[in-house]
Amino acid sequence: MEYNSKTRTIQNIKSNIDKGLIKFDHYLQREENQWNRKTKSLFIDTILRGYIINPIIVIKDNKILSIIDGIQRLSTIRDYINNQFALSKDMDILEYYDMDSEQMESFDLSEKKYRALPLSIQQMILETELRFYEITDYTDKEIRDNFARLNAGKPLTQKQLRKTVTTQQFQDAITDILSLPLMTPITKEERGMKKLITPTMKKGSTDRDIIIQTLMLIESSNGNYELNSFTTNDINDFVNWYNINLNDDVISQLKVTINTLNEYIHYVSLKPTTTPFMLYAAYKVIDSETDITSFILNLKNFIENYRDNTNYLNIVQAGTTSPQSVKARLDYWNNMIK
Repeated sequence: MEYNSKTRTIQNIKSNIDKGLIKFDHYLQREENQWNRKTKSLFIDTILRGYIINPIIVIKDNKILSIIDGIQRLSTIRDYINNQFALSKDMDILEYYDMDSEQMESFDLSEKKYRALPLSIQQMILETELRFYEITDYTDKEIRDNFARLNAGKPLTQKQLRKTVTTQQFQDAITDILSLPLMTPITKEERGMKKLITPTMKKGSTDRDIIIQTLMLIESSNGNYELNSFTTNDINDFVNWYNINLNDDVISQLKVTINTLNEYIHYVSLKPTTTPFMLYAAYKVIDSETDITSFILNLKNFIENYRDNTNYLNIVQAGTTSPQSVKARLDYWNNMIK
């Protein structure tokens, strides 16, 4: 792997973001907006006080820079300059040199958006330099391995770290499935409605695990993989296996299944521990070219009467990752589609 180091001003960074030359969608990175307002404010304060900032790590392909470490920092800078949020109410006073008065001044940063800052403070932000490591010659495995080592000890969940053992081909397939209308979180226009995937699930990468678990169930039923449990180790074992044995036909059929379901149940809510089994059952129905109407009726009945379904509730209350729990839920959904 080859890389070089260079500094870029925030003004240059913001310009390249606006031109689409800096990408925020590399498959290894977490979603944006993982930071709360307090953390974002502290980062802006760090810039203004000239404190040390960790370098940004990107992959450079031609003129495009894809972030693999630093998306929260760069998205915070972008959003603050675009006046998307105000700083926290408990910010410390900033002492700065005012270019107009040519003397030191004091300014209360509390609850200030970028546009409310004096021009001299705005310029301080724009002129700040951040160090970039630009990777130019690499393999996918080297990138994943390097990312895992960079994030060792950081508060990433097992679901988020799972990306480090997943090839780009598999990640792209998951991303493609999650871009389908049924699998996207509600928009502002849909506020108040319910959907299978919530913003919280997307933020924590639960949505990606739902697809992986669905594929585990499908490949097991097809006799291609021996399903054991949904523990972290067993999911990672499947990911390693699917990195090599990814089945394009199964991926395509799963997308057909999800698009078919979208015609009937666009606005529904299920527990994430149930969604993989529902998608698996729908897949089996459609793959067998059976009329889906009966399954949709059973599914709607399941959703409407979920709280009174003591048999199913007893299964999930006993745990959701063990071999026994996975088998019990699989048996339940298989019985539904007999």
